[in-house]
Amino acid sequence: MRTVSAGHCRDSFFHSPLPARFVAWYNTERYHEALGNIAPDDVYYGRRERILNRRQEFKEKTLARHRRRNHGMTGLKGTDGTEKPSLPPTD
Repeated sequence: MRTVSAGHCRDSFFHSPLPARFVAWYNTERYHEALGNIAPDDVYYGRRERILNRRQEFKEKTLARHRRRNHGMTGLKGTDGTEKPSLPPTD
């Protein structure tokens, strides 16, 4: 019976293209919670703050759009058909 040693498996794995693809994905595309949900390459190359600022701007615009949309909702009817009072704006 022929067996494969751990060294052989390790060597053949690290010489295949899979580890290089995994490392590239891990460093460039995978968000890391410990880094503020930023990819390691973005932190390393100094893009972290710009990304976080862009995300915050997007979040604020989205929330403002939802507030405007929901503020105009009056005369809503419940499942029983009765009109529900609208809530006062929270500014």
